[in-house]
Amino acid sequence: MRPADFAGTWYPESGSACRKIIREFEKNLPSREPIPGSGVIAPHAGWLYSGRTAWSAFAPLASPRIERVIIFGGHLTMRDRATLLRCDAWNNPVRPMEIDREGIERIAGLHDFAEETDRRYRRDNGIELVLGFAAAAWPNARLIAIGMPPTRLAVSLGMEIGRAFSHAKEKTVFVGSTDLTHYGPGYGFTPAGIGTSSLAWAKENDNRFIKAITSGEEGDALNSAQEHANACCPGAAEAVRSACSAACGSRPEVDITHVTNSHEIAGGIPSDFVGYAGIIFRRP
Repeated sequence: MRPADFAGTWYPESGSACRKIIREFEKNLPSREPIPGSGVIAPHAGWLYSGRTAWSAFAPLASPRIERVIIFGGHLTMRDRATLLRCDAWNNPVRPMEIDREGIERIAGLHDFAEETDRRYRRDNGIELVLGFAAAAWPNARLIAIGMPPTRLAVSLGMEIGRAFSHAKEKTVFVGSTDLTHYGPGYGFTPAGIGTSSLAWAKENDNRFIKAITSGEEGDALNSAQEHANACCPGAAEAVRSACSAACGSRPEVDITHVTNSHEIAGGIPSDFVGYAGIIFRRP
């Protein structure tokens, strides 16, 4: 079992504490009918900062009928290969996420993946920070975890993976894990200086990526991230959009559930902060 490396620091280390905080996030959500969802884009910072935004995208798709969740994430570079996790499960305080071995075999031949295991893997918060939400939203789902680099591979491989599960699209959900603009001297990125003006600039920069992934064409989000530095894992987001389109046979409708940044939670003088968005792709 792959360990929960960030439990107890970035999010609670006990299942009861995780479920309690998720219930608190639930209170702030508008009541709505369950959505026949195909995919989710959610942030992966500490739950204190991005948890509400993440759960706003997971909650409307929550269902015991989902049998498989395919999560794309990872802070990979353009030189990295896509990765595929092979082990029995990925541990999580809400519940260990059992790995979907049958599903992995269905896609293993689609690409020359770099394989990770329970002992040999890159320590990364990109997927782990959304695992608890996936475990809570889809209590019967098994996991396929894929690290996706920020290249056009995200589009082509995302489509192939989506087609591979088109026969089970009602029981499969795709998730892309990414934060948005990392702004401030701590991140080495201050194109609008420090202060209130920088906060407004960063929000507009986040909106560029949101527009690219929700209404742009395939590859636009990758281009936006490369040109404007407004997403840390754009390959994950592109892969989800492509997978949803291929699995459903048409481009899905999009809901933006919540947009914020860490400054709105932490307060103070805007200096170092990160943007977050929750996005849902509806199944036609």
